[in-house]
Amino acid sequence: MLGMEFVVRTDPWHGFSQDSDCCDGSDEWDNPSINCNDTCAAEAAAQTAQLRERIKRVEAGVKLKAEAVDESQNRHKERKRKLAVLKEEVKKMESSLQEMKSELCSRGFLLDLQKLEIRKSV
Repeated sequence: MLGMEFVVRTDPWHGFSQDSDCCDGSDEWDNPSINCNDTCAAEAAAQTAQLRERIKRVEAGVKLKAEAVDESQNRHKERKRKLAVLKEEVKKMESSLQEMKSELCSRGFLLDLQKLEIRKSV
């Protein structure tokens, strides 16, 4: 799920009309010839359904992001643990190499020490 972009909007009504043109008859009191059925409840219900669906999508996205963060943190911890193990192994090998060099030198072998040097690349 990495590579996904998350957009957070501070306006919860983004994309929805706050100034609905629904008709409830309240502003037609001075003209009785206008017949206006009350459509406000239906429009409010439709917008509420849209908002609930949007909330579900946002919550799903937040959950996916949290899972991705957890997974990334776990991978990071595991890699740090493996790195520590590998560094310890390198130290042991370097120590072993030094012991072997000393052993060879004490037995009188002539060594080309440059060939036995470990080149560190960190």
